[in-house]
Amino acid sequence: MNNNSLIGIDLAKSYFQVCALNQANKVNFNKQLTRNKLALFMQQQDPTLVAMEACSSSNYWARKFEAMGHIIKLVPAQHVKPFVKGNKNDRNDAVAICEATLRPNMNFASIKTHEQQDMQMLHRMRQLYVKQSTSLANQIRGYLSEYGIVIQKQLPRLLKELPQIVSDENKILTPLCKELITVQHRTLLDTRKKIELFNQKIKTANNQNEYCKRLQTLPGVGPIISSAIFAAVGNGSQFRKGRQMSAWIGLTPLTLARAGKIPMLIPQKKAIIIYEPCLYTVHELWLLGVVRKRIL
Repeated sequence: MNNNSLIGIDLAKSYFQVCALNQANKVNFNKQLTRNKLALFMQQQDPTLVAMEACSSSNYWARKFEAMGHIIKLVPAQHVKPFVKGNKNDRNDAVAICEATLRPNMNFASIKTHEQQDMQMLHRMRQLYVKQSTSLANQIRGYLSEYGIVIQKQLPRLLKELPQIVSDENKILTPLCKELITVQHRTLLDTRKKIELFNQKIKTANNQNEYCKRLQTLPGVGPIISSAIFAAVGNGSQFRKGRQMSAWIGLTPLTLARAGKIPMLIPQKKAIIIYEPCLYTVHELWLLGVVRKRIL
C-alpha cells in the first residue's frame, strides 16, 4: 500500500520530475524519472490524485493515467507560478504543482479528448495557411506598388487582376519581375486551395458532432466557430454556468478595485484572439461585431 495522497508531475520530453505528498501533505519523495519509467511507476501506484501542469503532452498523459484508475487534475500554468519557492527548477516546479492543486478555489483545465485535439489540429493548420495567404498577398501587392501598380486590399480583387497584370505586354514590369510574381501567384493559389480543403474537413467533422450541430443553431455561428469552441471547451461541463464560460472567453471586463475605490473595468482582448482567426465568412462577422461591442 502506498501512503501517497497526491502525486505532482512536472512534464517534459525525456525527464519527468515526480513529487508525492503523504496524508499530512508533506513531501514523501521528489525524484526524477525517465519517460520509459514514468508509465511503469504510475502503474505500480494505488489509484490516487495526480496533478500536472496544463502544458504540452498533458492531455496524453492525463488520458493514460486516467485509464490506470488515477484521478487527474490539470493546473493552468499561470496558477502554478505563484507557488514556486526559491529558484525555478524541476524539483520546485513539481512541489508548486502539488501546492496549487491543494488550493480550495483552484480552477482546473479539462482533459481534451482525441476528437477535440483532432479538431484543434485542423484549426491550427488552417490558421497557419490563412496567415501565409495574407502574407503572400501583402508581399505581391507591395512588390507591384514599387512598379507603380496599386491593387485594392481585397484578396479576390488581387486574384482577379494579377493574371492580367503579369500577362500584359507593356514595359512596366521586367521579365524577371513577371517570373517572380508568377511564382508567388501560384503559391498563393495553392495556399487558398489548402484552406478550402481544411474548411471542407471542418464541415465534415461538424456534421458528425452533436455539440457542433447545437452551436450552429445560434445566429451567426457557423462550422468554423462551433468547431473552434468545441475544440477548446468540449461539452462545457467544466463551467458551472454560462457566465463562467463568458468570463473565460473574455466577454466580461477585468475588474481592478482597491480599498473602497470605484472598481476599474478594463476590456479584455481574449475574445478577439479566440474568434478573429476563425472569422472569414460574411455570415460569421456578426459575432465578431457583438464581441467587439462587449469588450471595447
